[in-house]
This record gives sequence, C-alpha cells and structure tokens, in this order.
Amino acid sequence: MNLPANQLLDRYLKSVASFLPADQKDDILRELAENLRSQIEERESELGHSLTEPEQEVILKQHGHPLVVASHYRQDQRSVSFGRRFIGPVLFAPYAKVLSFNLGLTSAIIIVVFSALFASGQHLTLFDFLSVLPFQFLIQFGVITVIFSLMQTQLDKHPDRWSPRNPSGFAFSSRIYQLEPQQPQHVSRLESICIIVASAVGVVWITAVRHNQYLILFSASGALSLSPVWTQIYTPSVILVFASMLRALVNLVRPDWTRLRDIARIAVNSASLGIMLILLRAGDWIVLKDPANATPGAHRGIAILNEWFHYSLLITGLIIVGFIVASVWRSIRNEMRRRSHAPAHNS
Repeated sequence: MNLPANQLLDRYLKSVASFLPADQKDDILRELAENLRSQIEERESELGHSLTEPEQEVILKQHGHPLVVASHYRQDQRSVSFGRRFIGPVLFAPYAKVLSFNLGLTSAIIIVVFSALFASGQHLTLFDFLSVLPFQFLIQFGVITVIFSLMQTQLDKHPDRWSPRNPSGFAFSSRIYQLEPQQPQHVSRLESICIIVASAVGVVWITAVRHNQYLILFSASGALSLSPVWTQIYTPSVILVFASMLRALVNLVRPDWTRLRDIARIAVNSASLGIMLILLRAGDWIVLKDPANATPGAHRGIAILNEWFHYSLLITGLIIVGFIVASVWRSIRNEMRRRSHAPAHNS
C-alpha cells in the first residue's frame, strides 16, 4: 500500500516530535516541515512529476532517523557509560523516559503495599522501606539498561536500518523497541533478543519470590504469606515464559517465520488471560499466617491489601484482553500483507 507524501511526512514529523524538548517543539517542527516540503517540491520540479513513494522515502531517509534528528536539538547529550559507552546520547532520552516511568510505578506499588501492611498493624520501620527500594530499583535499572544497551549495539551496527514508512521503529511506545522496519516478512532480531532477556529475568524473579517471600512481602513476611493460588499458577507461568523465550529464539534464527510470531503472540496472551482468571477467582492473594491470633487491625489491613490486588488484577485482565484483540487484528493484517506480497503463479 502506497502512502501519499503528506502522510509519510506527517508520520515522520510526529515521530520527531515525540523526542523534542517541549518548549521548542512547535518551532522546530515548523522549521523541519518547511525544509522537507521544500526539498520535496524541488525534487518534483526537477523530475516533472509528483514523487513516487520510493522517491519520497529517499528524501526522508537522507534527512535521518527521527530519533537521531531530534537528538541534534537537545542540549542534553548525556550517555550511560561503565568503562565503555552502553547507551549514547541518541537513545538516552527514551531510556530516561522508560526508566523514570518504571521506577515511578515501582515506587507507587511499594508505597501501596507498605500502607496496607501498616494499616494491618505490622511493625514497619523507615529502614524497612528504604532497604526495599534500592533492591527493586536495581532490578528495574538492570533490565532496562540491558535492553537499551542491546538497542545501542544494533544502532551502532546498522544506523540506516529504518524505514520512513515506520519512522518510529525504535520510538518510545508500549511495544517492544525495534530498530528494524516492521514488515510482515521479517521479525526484528532486537525484538527477539529483548524478549529472551526479559523472559530470563522473569523466570529468575518469580522463582526467587516463590522461595523467598520477603522479596515481595518485605519484613511483614513473618506474619503474612502469599495465598496457595500463587503456587498453583507458578508452573503454568514458568511454562508460558519459556514458551515465549523459545519462540523468540526461533525467530532470532529464522526472522522470516512471522506466522510463528503472530500465532505465538495470540496463544501467549490467551494463556495469560487464563492465568489471570485463576487469580481473580482466588479471592485472597495475601493471607495471615496466624489469623486466629491476629488483631482486628491486621484483618482490616489484609482486606485492604486484597482489595487492591483485586482491582489491579482486574485492570491487568482487561489490558490482556486488549492485547489479544490487537494481536488477532495484527495477525490478520500481516496475513493480508503476506498474501499481497506473495508472487503470483501462473497456472
């Protein structure tokens, strides 16, 4: 499907805008738009016809990837280096956004959990709170830094591997970052690597929590415990994570097996929804180890904590349903594209 020049240009400018400084965004976009439209018009005058899609893409690609272009307008040229540079100035802005969001979300969750534990009458100190935060932050920092480091490596090796048809190939979004153009004939190897890394971290984390509930209940683990439902879903969850890892490994070797990616995505999301339904039916997710001798305040705090879990799981389930619908639609769209790109065979 060919895209008109204005649509390609709008996509490009929108991608650049997502990384520009807020106070300069409008002026910079106006300047970029005028510059690019001028180049397109000059090229059309030279050729004597409206530019075709490949000709439009040449101009945009010569101008540079939106993330690289936006980095030229940022005065902040920070990077992440430990002996050698792991994340350069181009990727530092989205890296900082993702890291800030994850750390903020982690802090909010920890505050809610500690508030519920305090309301239940558990003896918690400021030291307990401060000792938990660095551990959780270290996990978030490590995982996100590894993923962006892989992106930086890919960017250094293939700086021109992007398509103006998908200018946000490694833009900040809810999807896994990709440096390669999204085509129905190819699965980004970076996507596969990120899934493998995230899956490995996920297995280690849920296994560690299963054997040491302090990692999630903190100092209250002496009086509280995870309910039996978490043990019930452990094995299915690990199998699901390993299935995702196996699919990513296959696509790392065979990136052209896009149907496998599409089918696996639907299957994994559907299985995740099944696990979420099992959790929702449990009713209690945190329990008192000795409910008979617990104070009324402790029972009240547990009720608050479980209510929080209920709404969190419900929202997560709805998000998974959205992922399933999106995966099915994406699979259908990719199948249609594959068929439209398939060579015609004469009988």
